[in-house]
Amino acid sequence: MRTFLHFHISFCLLLALVLCQKPTHLRYFDVKGVKYEYPPIDHISPFDPLIRTEAAKIGWDWRLLASLIYQESHFKPDLVNEKGAFGLMQLMPVTMERYGLDTTATIQEQLEVAGKLLLFFDGELPESITDSIERIKFILASYNGGLGHVMKARDKAERQGKDPNLWTRNVENYTHKQTYYFVRDIKKRYSYYSKVIK
Repeated sequence: MRTFLHFHISFCLLLALVLCQKPTHLRYFDVKGVKYEYPPIDHISPFDPLIRTEAAKIGWDWRLLASLIYQESHFKPDLVNEKGAFGLMQLMPVTMERYGLDTTATIQEQLEVAGKLLLFFDGELPESITDSIERIKFILASYNGGLGHVMKARDKAERQGKDPNLWTRNVENYTHKQTYYFVRDIKKRYSYYSKVIK
C-alpha cells in the first residue's frame, strides 16, 4: 500500500510539472479559445532584405511573400523539383525561358520574376473580386494551380450557387486539394509571421 501511495504521489507531481511547462516549440496558429504569447523573432530567412524590397515593389506585405517562398522552397535558392521548377519561387522552365532566366539566376532575379508573375495574375483576375484579402487568395491559387484552373473553379462555384468572387468557403471548394492547402497554409503561416516580426 505504501509503495502504491509513493508511486501515485510521484506520478501526480510529474504530471503537474509537465502541465505547467510552457511549450518550447513555435506554433503557426492559435488553438481556438486559447491565447498564446508568440516569442518575437528578428528574421524569417537569410533573404529578408531582398524579400522586403520585392514585396514593396508589388505592394505586398513582405511577410506574406516570405510565407509564399517558404511554401514553395523552404528558402532553398537552388532547389529543383521533379518537374524542373527551380529556386526560391519554384519557377517553371517555361516561365524562366520567357523571362530569360536559367539555373544561374540570382536570388534577386528569381524574386523579380515571381513578382511580375504575381502582378500578372492580379491583372488578369476579374475586377469583381473586390475584397483585397480574397483577391490575394486567388492570386496565390493562380501561382500554384494556374490562372486557367482558378477561372474554371470560379465557373464551377457559380454554377453551384456559390460566390465566384470569394475564395473562402466558396471557390476553394472547387479547386484541387493541393491548391486548397497551398493557399490555406500560406495564410496561416503569414498570420504567424505577422505576430512575431514587423
